[in-house]
Amino acid sequence: MGTDCAPFLANLYLFSYEHEWMMKTAKVDRKLAKSFDDSVRYIDDLLAINNNGLMKMYMNDIYPKELDLKHENSDNDKSTSYLDLKLDVMNKEIKKSLYDKT
Repeated sequence: MGTDCAPFLANLYLFSYEHEWMMKTAKVDRKLAKSFDDSVRYIDDLLAINNNGLMKMYMNDIYPKELDLKHENSDNDKSTSYLDLKLDVMNKEIKKSLYDKT
């Protein structure tokens, strides 16, 4: 990291693994592949909403073992941070607020 092209390379690198896994999975289990519809990634930050823990279960199959992956949900799975946002689930709605990472 640190070069101008690093974010683009990181994005391309992760996309290649995601695409390969999704194409392979869609052929075998289309419903499983569809359950990742509400997953988004911005460069190297990934957010998966409403997939019942499937991302945690499959992330080591999707991404190479060399990556240091961290699962950052709170203990109750009702709160997390993503980029500069703090996301909380309250009354079946997602509430967002600015998150201070310092």
